[in-house]
Order: sequence, then C-alpha cells, then structure tokens
Amino acid sequence: MTGVGPFTHGLGLTSGPLPAAIPTITDRMAETGYQVAAVGSNPYIRLAGLVDRFPWAHWHPYLPYGKGFGSRLVTAKIDYYLWNPTSSQLTGWAIDWLSENRDSPFFFWLHYYDPHVPYDPPAEFVNRKLEDPQIGSFVDWDRANALRAGVPPTTAKARRWVRHLYDAEVRYVDQNLERIFATLEELKLFDDSWIILTSDHGEEFFDHGGYEHGQSLYNELINVPLMIKPPGGTAARQEIDRVVSTTAATPTILDLAGVRYDPQDFAYPSLRPLFDGGSETESYPVVSTGVRFFENWDSIIFDGAFKYIRREVSGTEELYDLAADPLEQTPLDDRERMTRGRKLLHRHLEAAKSLRERYGVVREDEKEMNQNTRRLLESLGYIQ
Repeated sequence: MTGVGPFTHGLGLTSGPLPAAIPTITDRMAETGYQVAAVGSNPYIRLAGLVDRFPWAHWHPYLPYGKGFGSRLVTAKIDYYLWNPTSSQLTGWAIDWLSENRDSPFFFWLHYYDPHVPYDPPAEFVNRKLEDPQIGSFVDWDRANALRAGVPPTTAKARRWVRHLYDAEVRYVDQNLERIFATLEELKLFDDSWIILTSDHGEEFFDHGGYEHGQSLYNELINVPLMIKPPGGTAARQEIDRVVSTTAATPTILDLAGVRYDPQDFAYPSLRPLFDGGSETESYPVVSTGVRFFENWDSIIFDGAFKYIRREVSGTEELYDLAADPLEQTPLDDRERMTRGRKLLHRHLEAAKSLRERYGVVREDEKEMNQNTRRLLESLGYIQ
C-alpha cells in the first residue's frame, strides 16, 4: 500500500499507525481522479490506519460502539456490524460496489481474511472422515494458541486435519474469486482490467517446528503468490521465475494505471519491465522483517537464490541456497556469502533510513532513543 518497507514506515516493528507523512497508493490514485474503495476484514489493517486512507471502505471489524447491551444487540443482529463477516459476505459487498461504479476508472482493494484462524470453512469443502478428536470440528483461537505452544503434543493425524481445514478455506476463497471474476465478466470489466492477486503471508504447518505465522521468516511464511492479469484476457500467459518484493506492488500499479510518480519515493522499482519482456532487468535483494513472536528476524534474498537470516536479539545467523534447498532444511557454512548477505542487509537499512528522512518520518523507537539521549544530555548539563 505504500511502496516502502517496515524499516521505513515502522509497522510491525513498533506500535502505532502508519505515519501520516507517508502517502499510500490510495492517496495517489484518488488524486489522479480514480474512484478508490476497499472491502475487507482484518483488525490489524484498521489499527494501522490504512482503512482511513480510503474515501470509501466497507471494512470489518467496524469501530465498536461501547460494551452495553445496545451495542451487543447491534453487533449480533445487524449484518452491517458483524465482527467476522464470511468471505461470501465480503464478495457480496464487493460485487455491489463494482456494479455501482462500473462506469468510472477505479482502484478497488478486496481483502479476504480467509484462509486464517479460525479455520472454520463451510461444510461443503470439508471431508469429515478426516476429523481428529484431539482438534475438534474446527480450529478456533484457543486451539491455535495450544497448537503453537505444543500443549498437548499433536499427532500426525491431528496435523493432517488442521492442514485439511486450512486447505478447505483456500478452496472457499477460490470459489469467491470465481464469483468476482464472473461478475467482472457480466459487467464487461474483466477484459479491460488489471487484476492483481497476492497475499501478505503464508502459513507454517510445523515445517520448522512452528505453527501458523508470525514466528519466523522461512519461505513457508514469506514466499507468497503474485499473479497479474493484464487487459485483454490471459492468452499470453507467462511465468517469470524471479524473486521480487510485494513492496513493489505500489509503483507497479501506478505504472500500469498511468499515474506519475517519483521512483525515489519507493524501496523497489516497478515490476512492469519484467512482464513487458525485460528479462535482463536487474534483480534486487528482497528484504523481509517484522516477526511478531519471541524475537524479531530480518532476512534478505540475494543473487537470485541465497537467503540470509538474522535474529535480532540472539544474533543467530543462517544462510540457505533456495535453489538446492527450497525447504530451508540445511544451513550453508559459507562465510563469504554470509558476509555478503550481512552487508546487503545493512545497505538496505541505510536506504530505508534515507526514505524515512525523505518523508520526514521518525519511528517510535527512534523517538524513544532521542528522548533518552536528550535526558542524558540534560543530566550532564549540556542542554537545558
């Protein structure tokens, strides 16, 4: 949504919303005359302040109206205020908006919360013969937390059932995407539209001993799909075997929409040259960060296939060759490439700092550091 990463905007590394000084793709598209709207469900996106940047949004959860009986009644009885709308409901609201705004150029963001805990897909997508009594009929937040903690230990059958429920939610979302595409066809919008499908993260099913997401930066969590359908259909389908950052989505969309921008505003360049036939386009190291549990991790994928990982508190470092070891099971003992990954990560941190200065952004952790420095200087008598 911003074209800059966590080291610049701070989300995922510090508390607080997106800094007002950093424009989003929403701001840029609206200024150019596009109708801009969003439909979705995700409390973190609301807390980040991204929803507030949209001129129109149907986003859940809606802001609570107190904890009294009236509020609970509205939440329980009125569809519009549901805390957890289904993917089918999100699709319905999206179809309503697309139908009403079909005659104007638009940027529309549809964000599904499925597949995500709780894993509770519609019955038609579930094979109940696979159900495991240890897990129960679905995975709620309490069960997910127990799975993460490993208490009690799970059996192989229980793990297969959890994965089946997740896969069922994927099929459920696929069905809803089919509804969206069919509607775009009916509205004569499909052929003329750029459609981009991607995700914010994957899910771990004990690949490295963990469950769900937020605990690591291995590829089961950060290697997500990126599919782009150009106007004119899908006849000239091509697969580009290149690691890129989803941070590049913003300049790419602006490029495709004909919206002018300064490339210096973004952490990565537009991806358009890649699918315009620019196979020789320079590869950029791809950085990830913002682990939610235990300690933060940073990672960088460089030289096409090598991945360096650093844990910020313990200082543990790992290096993998993703071409030879895509599941990241065997760390490399290669000091030269380890040093290169470390230096490239440091270079990215410096570039992110430059972007913060460009936007005039001071992260919360930097504010705290500056305040502590000021107190120290005051105690020493250097400033008053």
